[in-house]
Amino acid sequence: MCDRGLTSEVARRAGVTSATVSEHVRILREAGLTASVRDRNTMLHVPTPLGLSLLTANRSGEVRRRGTESEEAVVC
Repeated sequence: MCDRGLTSEVARRAGVTSATVSEHVRILREAGLTASVRDRNTMLHVPTPLGLSLLTANRSGEVRRRGTESEEAVVC
């Protein structure tokens, strides 16, 4: 999650279900990396200052190699 977004927007961008996003955001929230604000039937998710610092630590937009050559991670 490189930006703020509603659960449904994040799910659409990531190509996963809203339930999957909710579970992952819960874990990120418990780790102090995101905060969530409910407005009626929508939930807005935003990175915390700690989450932002981790996201912006390497914002080159390049793909970094992790572990093996076939395992890659896109840097936000």
